[in-house]
Amino acid sequence: ANRDKKKYVFHFIFSKLTWFLIYMNFFSRKTIINPHGEDYSKASIIIANHQSHIDLMLMMLLNPKVLVLTNNNNYNHPFYGFALKYADFLPSDGGYENVLDNYKPLMKKGYSLVIYPEGHRNDSGIIKRFHKGAFYLAEQLKIPVQPILIHGQNQLLKKSEFFLKRGSITTKFLPKISMEDESFGTDLRTKTKGIQKYFKQEYADLRKEKETADYFAD
Repeated sequence: ANRDKKKYVFHFIFSKLTWFLIYMNFFSRKTIINPHGEDYSKASIIIANHQSHIDLMLMMLLNPKVLVLTNNNNYNHPFYGFALKYADFLPSDGGYENVLDNYKPLMKKGYSLVIYPEGHRNDSGIIKRFHKGAFYLAEQLKIPVQPILIHGQNQLLKKSEFFLKRGSITTKFLPKISMEDESFGTDLRTKTKGIQKYFKQEYADLRKEKETADYFAD
């Protein structure tokens, strides 16, 4: 129990640090659209589009009880790998059966897991094909999927850049999805495609709303 408290404090500090890193960029507008008041109070598989390193910070600043699925290069990084391991971030390279086993005890402690279903960063602003892993975990663990749209982060910090530019970021929570909901499909493959189609449409609608002349002026 004492170790769990220390881990939570570590996550709390992580969360506040990411909040500071995002909000210290005073010249950028930050909008969170959360009509259902989602607060990660119960474990879920969080999916988001992946276009920048900012994505990770945006996921973590909202609540301390968030873990991220990361690749082996980050997990074993000589500089910050130790911090990721201590924070119980999970490596993806061992396959989703390993992820399932490693995440299950953390799920029982109330931690949500962030997975970028596109797999890799892509700063083009186009949503790429979703992989099945996130939805497999949600189905096996019988927990919901929490879709989150992030818009504008690819303009603030591209792959080849090191400093935040001026702009605007919008983080939008969509309603949670139960993997028992057959409106997206009846098996894992069709559900993955159905959720991807829904996510892409919601993201397209958000782009239409946000990409005004003022947005591009930045």
